[in-house]
Amino acid sequence: MRRSFKEFIAVGLIFLLILSLNITAFAGATAYPITLTLNYNGQTKQVVYNNPDEQIGLQGYPYDGGAWLFKYYNLGWSDKSNFRDDPNAKFWYPSEKVSHLFPDGNPRDMTLYLVTFTFADFQSTTGQTNKVMIDKNFTPQQAMPQSTIESAINWHDNFLDKTAYAYYNPTQEIVPVNFSVNFHYDKSPAIITFSNPGGILTNSAQWSPPTNNNNTYMDLVVQFDPRITIATSLKEIYFTSWTYSPSYIFDKDYNLLASFGENAAVQGNPTTKIDFDLPAGNSEFIIRCHIRNRYGSTTATTQALMLHPYVNNGNFITDMVLESRDINNFHIKKAVAEELANSGDLLKTTGYIFGNARPAAVNTPIEKMNGNNIFLGFKQMPATPTPSPTPTPSPTPSPSPSPKPTATLTPTKVPHITAPQTGDNTPILLYVAIAVVALVAGLVILKKRKK
Repeated sequence: MRRSFKEFIAVGLIFLLILSLNITAFAGATAYPITLTLNYNGQTKQVVYNNPDEQIGLQGYPYDGGAWLFKYYNLGWSDKSNFRDDPNAKFWYPSEKVSHLFPDGNPRDMTLYLVTFTFADFQSTTGQTNKVMIDKNFTPQQAMPQSTIESAINWHDNFLDKTAYAYYNPTQEIVPVNFSVNFHYDKSPAIITFSNPGGILTNSAQWSPPTNNNNTYMDLVVQFDPRITIATSLKEIYFTSWTYSPSYIFDKDYNLLASFGENAAVQGNPTTKIDFDLPAGNSEFIIRCHIRNRYGSTTATTQALMLHPYVNNGNFITDMVLESRDINNFHIKKAVAEELANSGDLLKTTGYIFGNARPAAVNTPIEKMNGNNIFLGFKQMPATPTPSPTPTPSPTPSPSPSPKPTATLTPTKVPHITAPQTGDNTPILLYVAIAVVALVAGLVILKKRKK
């Protein structure tokens, strides 16, 4: 009996082990090879991919064609036929691994549509989809880091003017302020600008003197209220972008303040540190940016367009971000804060972008796009109420002693004591009886087997 029982247990364990291995193998199994149906202007071809590390490629379709104004480039693939119009459409460069198509880890057959850009599409870098958002990712407390915030308006919406009030503190000689500016443009210009196929958006004039505007550039203009004090030496100013790189700093009249050259951006890092001097009295400066990828890229990936690690495959984060990280760069003097608290007036900070696109040596202005405004103000600290003096309590008169009442004997009522109720033990006894019967039956069976 013991041997048969042990054999039964062993067989069961082996069965469970095999079952778990099968489940694990199934969960981690890849579905390769897979077949992608590639659609180019209605013509389709099917391509088999045998492993996840294969590049999607163009699979025989040309990288470019035509000439000058009739030039076109096949820049990549989308899961939607109407890539430009569908806000949910994804995009992949030909150099990406086929596994990038399946961020859920579940490879499968699918259809991709070739995304082609013509000369007219390159001019879309001047489109009206550009946006400028001041303090997009800042809280009111980050904008006024050493102040007590009284109230804030519209800080939940990136596209509206934002207002923040801090309490005026008469013991604070200066009030530090900070800022962050996001310059955003649509996915199509982002793809074109980043990949810069054939270097179509750049030419030798890009690195000529800054007064030469016959190249593709973007000017980022930041304007501060003149009552905000700006340090004459700005430190820890950071510019983050995968598409543009800072080249020059100008004052509002385009006098050159700093030059960073074509090697300002570090390969593989979207963030560039740009310290510069700003003469006293200036409340505005301009950062001129040029195409980061000067000669065009045949190895671009959507991962390189992300400001953060590759998270949502095929989706972009295309914002350019200008941010001050030194608390000493900008501040409000005590006298200004006091005047604002008394008058209710506000300080205004804003910005805008404009520039030029030069695909195929044809200048096309990038129209001016204004950003939202940031308003900062102060309010007087509410007065602390003066506590009222505690009144002196009046002496409590001693009461006259009351006469003792005459005792009256009342017969004591003896309470009726009820015996405790015994619970119904029938179910417990029944279970015990069943257990005893089962035990006896088992012993009898064992005894017969031994005989």
